[in-house]
Amino acid sequence: YGEYTKDDLIQVGITLAHIHTAFSQIALEKSIQKATLKQFELLKSRQKKIIREKTSFSPHPEYLQKVLSEADSFFVFPNEPCQVLHGELHPGNLLFPIDGSQPVILDLEDSLFSWLPIRMDIAYTLERFILIRDTDDHQALKSSRIFLNAYLPKGGEIPFKQKGDLQRSLRWLSLRALCLLAEKEATGQKVPAQEWEKFFWLLSMSAGRSKLLLQIEDLCIQN
Repeated sequence: YGEYTKDDLIQVGITLAHIHTAFSQIALEKSIQKATLKQFELLKSRQKKIIREKTSFSPHPEYLQKVLSEADSFFVFPNEPCQVLHGELHPGNLLFPIDGSQPVILDLEDSLFSWLPIRMDIAYTLERFILIRDTDDHQALKSSRIFLNAYLPKGGEIPFKQKGDLQRSLRWLSLRALCLLAEKEATGQKVPAQEWEKFFWLLSMSAGRSKLLLQIEDLCIQN
C-alpha cells in the first residue's frame, strides 16, 4: 500500500466528505437501495446454507461456519440512516496527482451495491489506508486523527455514534466479503486461498485492536 504523508491523509478525508455530500443527492438512489437489498438477500441465503450444512468453502471451512453462525443478523441496520457510499475506497482506487491537488477517484463499481450507513465507508477507509499500514497503535491513532480532522469539517457526518460502532463496522465488512467469496465459489468461480486469508486476517486484526478502535471513535466525539 506504500507510504502516505499527512497531506495525503488530509486529501483522502476531504475527498470522502465530498463523495458523501454528492452521493447524498444522487439520482440513482432508489435503484441502488434496491440492488443492495437484493444482494443482502442473496448473501443471507448463502450465510444460512453455510451455517446449516457442512461446507468446503475457504481454506478454513469450520472457522467460516463458526464466524458466520455468530453473526446471524449482521446484514440488518434497524433504524439507522443509510445513503449511497463509495463502498471500496482503498489506495488502488485513488490516484494522487504529483502536484498535491485533490485525488482522482477510480472504480465506483461497488457504489451500485452500497446503500449503507456512512460508518461503513469510514471504517473501510480507515482499515485500508491506516490500520493495515500502521501496525503501531499510537501511529494509527495519529493517522486516524489527521484523516477524521479533514473529513468532518468538510461536511462529513459523525460516523460512529455508539460505543463499538467501528469494530462492528469492520467485522461486518469482513463477514460480507467472506459471504461474497463463498457465493463466488458456490457458482463455480475459483477464489484464491490468499483472498480468503486476507479477510480472515482482517477479521482477526479488528478483534485484536479493540482498544485502538474505541480511541478512534472518541476522535469523532471530540470533533
